[in-house]
Amino acid sequence: MSSDHTASGGEGDLAAELAALRRRARETDAIARESAAVLSELAPHVHDLTQAQASEAADGNAGTAQQTGIGDQAGDAARAELGMADVPPAPWCWPLFDDEQATAAWEALARWVDRVLVPGYGITRGELPDCWPHHPRMVNELSWLRAAHLDAHTPRAAASLAADWHLRALPGALAAVAAAVPLEHGAGSRRRPLCGPGHHHSRTGVHEDETQQAAGMLADAEHRHPTAGPAIATSAPA
Repeated sequence: MSSDHTASGGEGDLAAELAALRRRARETDAIARESAAVLSELAPHVHDLTQAQASEAADGNAGTAQQTGIGDQAGDAARAELGMADVPPAPWCWPLFDDEQATAAWEALARWVDRVLVPGYGITRGELPDCWPHHPRMVNELSWLRAAHLDAHTPRAAASLAADWHLRALPGALAAVAAAVPLEHGAGSRRRPLCGPGHHHSRTGVHEDETQQAAGMLADAEHRHPTAGPAIATSAPA
């Protein structure tokens, strides 16, 4: 009798649990149906919002690109004005240049010397003679010095490149320029340099400041700068 009662009680508990599970399943199904209905109503609004955000992002990117393009153009113009545009591309080899490349290279180098090197680093006419364009070795030394300066001052360049340029490249180039200045004939270590502020000595030994062409160049140089003033850039290499 007691065992029958126990079995009956167990079956009743199981039936109650099954009924509770069915009830929760119906409630879950109802919630899912309501959620689906809400999502179906929201879907068009989400689509419209997504499209609007994409359109705004595209407009913003276009504006940023336009501003960046304008900024790049302004930066390129400023670099060209300072002789810092990579035209013609480095490395330079003057003997291999055609007329157009040589003209572009000379304009860039002369601008860089006149507007960056001399005023920015206090280079004197004693360190860089007025007649440097007439000395191929000086032109070559300044060419690589400019190229190294460009590498050290491009966007995202490592700071170590600028440090190396200031501490090693610049002093080295100026020392090489000084070594390229011709000295007067004779023995001993006290021979005076034949090129200096206001005068240039040619390979033939004739002082070019006695010729009309060089006199015009040097007169213009003296008009622009005092003898103890900074170095200058002239119009064309020899």
